[in-house]
Amino acid sequence: MEVNEAITKRLDVMREQLRKVFTLTGTRSIQELKAFIILGESRRGINFLGQSTHNYVTSRTMVLLNPYREIEQRFRLQHVNGKDHLFVTENIVSDHEIINKILFKLEYPRNYIPDNVRLALLAEHNPYNAISEDPPNVLHWCTSGTPDAIRNILENEISRLTRVSNWTDVDELFENANRLQQLREWKRGLKQGHAGRSRLLNLPEEGPANLVGTFATGARRMGGLRPGLHNLHIEGQEAVLLARLTPKLPEIGDLRIPYASRAEYEADAKTALARYKVLLARIAQMRRRRTRKHKTRKNRN
Repeated sequence: MEVNEAITKRLDVMREQLRKVFTLTGTRSIQELKAFIILGESRRGINFLGQSTHNYVTSRTMVLLNPYREIEQRFRLQHVNGKDHLFVTENIVSDHEIINKILFKLEYPRNYIPDNVRLALLAEHNPYNAISEDPPNVLHWCTSGTPDAIRNILENEISRLTRVSNWTDVDELFENANRLQQLREWKRGLKQGHAGRSRLLNLPEEGPANLVGTFATGARRMGGLRPGLHNLHIEGQEAVLLARLTPKLPEIGDLRIPYASRAEYEADAKTALARYKVLLARIAQMRRRRTRKHKTRKNRN
């Protein structure tokens, strides 16, 4: 994925999550959400965990629950330079995408992936979409419709990639996004020859460009006409902001295909799919029986 596209997607997903939690908490801004977290009022879809300590500062952690009552996202406040910043756990890619990448790296025979599972893996998913819906589903197929050797790899790799949540400073994230937008507007102004403050960025390193550079990123480097730290030139400033905003995607491990030949691999995958279809038929039959029993009880009443 191209860098600008990845950043745009990251910001869009974060805004969507904030809109969701604003609705559930009855707040309308990050500032109001911070006040809500301090008050610690649980409500439907929102719970609070016990006290926790981060960098010697005690705070409460608020959790957003998905429709299956699983923790979807965590929120907490943390002091940064004397101010309360909102930190959240951030997902960059969906579990569906992670599973698809693992299967691709394992060169899993696509002919032996059920059509509904294959379509689900290829579809676009919000990184916070629950994957634990009632069977049949993608996770159910991973654990019940693949050969044992592949299932073990899938379970271990999925657990490794999803058990650690990265905490993101939301205030800093959007501040950097705004700075990048302003910096690019100044660059466009320079190219178009507009008069005004954007010309400051075109001045020598020793001039007022330093002040604008500090406003843009606060990033500094060695060099220039005199020894010591100096603010980066405009290209360097943009690179720093891009580095801060570019999401760090989970990396699939160096997986080894546990088969001596492709024929053996495909035979195992074919057998696993056949077993899975039998299992689905049993599940469907059990559901029909429960439905009939429920209707019978209602008629008797």
